[in-house]
Amino acid sequence: MRPALIRSPLRALLSGVMLAACGGAPGSEQVASEEPVGTRELAQCAGTSVSTLTILGVSSYGNEVAGSGSWAVSYPANAIHLDYYIDGVKMSSEERCNASGGLSSCTGSGDWNFSYDHTALSCGSHTFEVRAYPMVIDSAGNRIQCQTSGPRSASRSFTQSCPGASLSCSRSGDYVVCEGSGSGGTGSPYTPFWQLEASSTQSDYYLSTWSSGDWSRSYYCPPTYVYIPSETLNISFKVRDSAGAESYSVGSYGFTCQAGTYFYYDPGFGW
Repeated sequence: MRPALIRSPLRALLSGVMLAACGGAPGSEQVASEEPVGTRELAQCAGTSVSTLTILGVSSYGNEVAGSGSWAVSYPANAIHLDYYIDGVKMSSEERCNASGGLSSCTGSGDWNFSYDHTALSCGSHTFEVRAYPMVIDSAGNRIQCQTSGPRSASRSFTQSCPGASLSCSRSGDYVVCEGSGSGGTGSPYTPFWQLEASSTQSDYYLSTWSSGDWSRSYYCPPTYVYIPSETLNISFKVRDSAGAESYSVGSYGFTCQAGTYFYYDPGFGW
């Protein structure tokens, strides 16, 4: 079952947006300006702080990481600057003031929402972090980002679901026949990938690139009853799920073939 996402009604795409007033529903307003955010430690910032910063939840499914939480600042601050990080890398920033009737009505508390479309977030555990600075916004729209005490931060781990791969190989006459399958992650369609490694007792070696194909493959490998001279095949398999996440590779190893199957066999090589 597709896990529930905490989806953001507003994207953190604030740069270049002109703010006329912090209007709209309380708790969802974002602040933007043509002018860069001021970071001067002026008298207006004295006593300001981020008094509350919480993460309600964060999750990842497919190509989207989403989270939400709440914030509050102490007077005379009435707005907040938020930076969002995944594994220590800043993804986006935004400013919120939670006003319902213009800049002068910024209440100094509200909710935040984060949503980020990623293309190939690696499988497994990741860390989401939000860092917050208090802001002072006056009725004229002058904005000061206060950094007198550094940011307040909150973090939470989340998991990017990983697809899984399985592989079964066995001999069938002069061939090694393999069947692969995929499961988990964000589901089908899965794309199978194969890799072949071959080596010989004459010091030959070959490793193929990963190639996509069918769910089954056959490799020519006539059996031999002597170890020297001979060749060895190792087969590896992995899948990519519908969101582009790849599984760890699984393998079937140690199939011994007659010398000369994949490499030139020189019978005068000291045997």
